[in-house]
This record gives sequence, structure tokens and C-alpha cells, in this order.
Amino acid sequence: MASIEQAVRAMLAANISSGVADAQITHAYRLQDSPLPALTFEIETTTRAALTSLSQSTVRFTAIAVQTIDAADLETTIRNALAIGTYSALNFRAWVVESTTLSPPVSGLSDEQEPASFTLSALLFWE
Repeated sequence: MASIEQAVRAMLAANISSGVADAQITHAYRLQDSPLPALTFEIETTTRAALTSLSQSTVRFTAIAVQTIDAADLETTIRNALAIGTYSALNFRAWVVESTTLSPPVSGLSDEQEPASFTLSALLFWE
């Protein structure tokens, strides 16, 4: 059986047609020197949904881009990718967006600059 991480990755790859290259969609982290824009995702929790046979997972998506406006533009890309259907043998039944956060770039050490990011947290109901 496929893992929830594999299924979410398959859903993103199938439903993101522009904005982020397939190779830039990664689980949990991105390499610091990898090209931008990029999208990471992480399954934060998974439990059995109350009174149903469904499981529910909290999934956090982070879009990383050079500028704040570019990170903000990826909100639509992420929301459009949250689709119901079967991915890697798991049936995604519903998505509920819980929160979003937009963070501007910040100065790092010396002349380095950390990129901007857009974070979306959502509940996924699946079986």
C-alpha cells in the first residue's frame, strides 16, 4: 500500500501544471541551492476521523520563492492542486484549508537573503 506522503506527492505532480517544476516538489525540505520557485509538503499528523472509516491528516504546504509577490502567487497553484480522487491507491475524499501565512524574504548571514514563503495548512480526509 502506498504511503500518504507518496499519494500527496502524486496529487501535486498530477495537478500542478505551471508555477513549480515537478522536480521542485519535495517532501519535508528543499535543498538550499535548488532552483526557485519550489514547493515542499509535510504530513504533520494522521489519525482516524471520528465516527467514520476515513483517516485524516494535517498537511502543511510551503511555497518558496525569491520575492514575496511570487510566493503569494503560488497560493492559487496550491489550492488548485488540492484535489479529490485516487492517488497512489489512496482515495482523497475532502480537503479543508485551515490557515495560510505569507512571509517576506529576510536577511541572513552576511549578504545572504532567505527567500519568501507562503504556507498553507489543510486537513485531508482519505481512505
